[in-house]
Amino acid sequence: MVSTGAVCLASQQSSALHLNHFFQSTYVLVIIRLRLLAMSFAMNMHSIPRAAERKPLSLMVKSRVRSRVVFVDLIDISEGGCKIKARAGFANVGDRVVMKVNGINAPLGTIAWVEGETAGVAFEGQMHAAIIDYLCTENGAKLTDFDPQEGVKRA
Repeated sequence: MVSTGAVCLASQQSSALHLNHFFQSTYVLVIIRLRLLAMSFAMNMHSIPRAAERKPLSLMVKSRVRSRVVFVDLIDISEGGCKIKARAGFANVGDRVVMKVNGINAPLGTIAWVEGETAGVAFEGQMHAAIIDYLCTENGAKLTDFDPQEGVKRA
C-alpha cells in the first residue's frame, strides 16, 4: 500500500517539474520575442532619419568583430556611423566593432542592422567631420588596391 506521504511527495515533484517546464517555456518565448524585436528594429533602421550626411567611400579596413579580425569594405561613412561589407555572416545585430581606418581609430561601434554581406555600424561617439572629409578626399583606395594577406595597399 502507498503511504500518504509518498503520494504527497510524488505530487510535489510533479508540480515542480510542471513549474520548471513552464518557466523554461516562458524563457524561450521571451528570447524569441526579443530576437524578433531586434530584427524588426534592424529592418526599420533604414527609415530612421540620419543626423549626418553619408559620404561614399570604398576603402578596405581591418576591423575586429567578436574578437576576430575581419577585413571589411567601408562603403560610406558619417559622423554617427558607417556602412560596411564583408562575407555573409561576419556579424550579427548587436555585435561590437572596432575599426582602424588608415591609422585613425574610429569610435567604437555596434552593428545596427545586417542584410546579407552588408551591415550598418552605429558609432558610440562621433567621428569629427574634418576626419571624414580627409578620408574621403585622400583615400580613393578600391578593393583591388588592397592585399588582405599583407594588410597594405598595392602600388
